[in-house]
Amino acid sequence: TTAFCIAAALAMSPGSLPGTPSQGRPGGSPQQPPRREAEQAGTMDRIAERYVKLVLAVGQHDRDYVDAYYGPAAWKTEAESRRAPLAWAAGEAAALGQELARLPPPAAEPEQLRARYLDRQLSAVAARVRMLQGTRMTVDEESRALYDAVAPVLPESHFQEILDRLERRFPG
Repeated sequence: TTAFCIAAALAMSPGSLPGTPSQGRPGGSPQQPPRREAEQAGTMDRIAERYVKLVLAVGQHDRDYVDAYYGPAAWKTEAESRRAPLAWAAGEAAALGQELARLPPPAAEPEQLRARYLDRQLSAVAARVRMLQGTRMTVDEESRALYDAVAPVLPESHFQEILDRLERRFPG
């Protein structure tokens, strides 16, 4: 399952969800960022909002995909009533990934991390959609596609050493 409440919180910037107060710059200053940075943040907010709605749409095809959702109720209602086809979800994930890739690299580290996070999450959503459409993956392919992680490949001798130590410690 997707810990979606965390995913949405990380994808959306403070103040970008309807009904939430906008946040100032660090230190509480209400200063506006430079124009290019503000435009880029606005674009990333739009991508993040579409990402959240995309995940809610995919959740209509896999009831375990969204653990919890604490965003605008209208977004969830829209996903439930629309029940977008998986082909749409695949196209939306690809389009969002391309739009994110076209953005210039953010200057600030938090925005760099946010962009990288969104990129990986969009890749994971695209992989989950492919799986729901019938694509089969090995365990390693699936863990890489969904979680950006793969179990290490260790030689048999590694496990034999562990078994030998256990046998010495607990004979029989």
